[in-house]
Amino acid sequence: MARRSSSAALPALFMDPTDFVNPFALIRRLRDEVFSQGNGTRDIGDLIWVPPIEVESHDGDFIVSAELPGVPDEDIQVEITNDALIIRGERQIEREENNRGVRRTELRYGQFYRAIPLPDGADPDKAKAELNNGVLRVTVPVSETKSGKRQIPVQASSSQQSAKEQGRSETSSGTKAA
Repeated sequence: MARRSSSAALPALFMDPTDFVNPFALIRRLRDEVFSQGNGTRDIGDLIWVPPIEVESHDGDFIVSAELPGVPDEDIQVEITNDALIIRGERQIEREENNRGVRRTELRYGQFYRAIPLPDGADPDKAKAELNNGVLRVTVPVSETKSGKRQIPVQASSSQQSAKEQGRSETSSGTKAA
């Protein structure tokens, strides 16, 4: 019966004896192990992806642009609810590399979801969406509507007004009534 090495039970991460002396080195190696693809280049954006958007209002239109590089139009859904524009879909990235005779294929995928509030007066029936060079552009016409708001001036009550006037007269005369 062959004796198994006790080091085989430990992950390679703990094989460096200096990690026990320097805990920061161990933490750094743990972080690198979690976020690396074998070559140390994985980014947190690869784990969770939220497409960047730009929102603008131009010539009576509410325009949302979303960067969706590499996402085909059949994997994108655009919906409008009563109060929001919803962009959702799925992204798949396949990468293949050959390095010194070793072939490595990696497939990453994940769903994304963005909800953008619509302004008052948005007309969802006339909305349109276009995908061009990885940028989704959704245009929603916005009609000019009366807001039903008006400014109401605030007036001080008579007791507050007389107290203010009394304070002004005291400061101008330099005396204070006891």
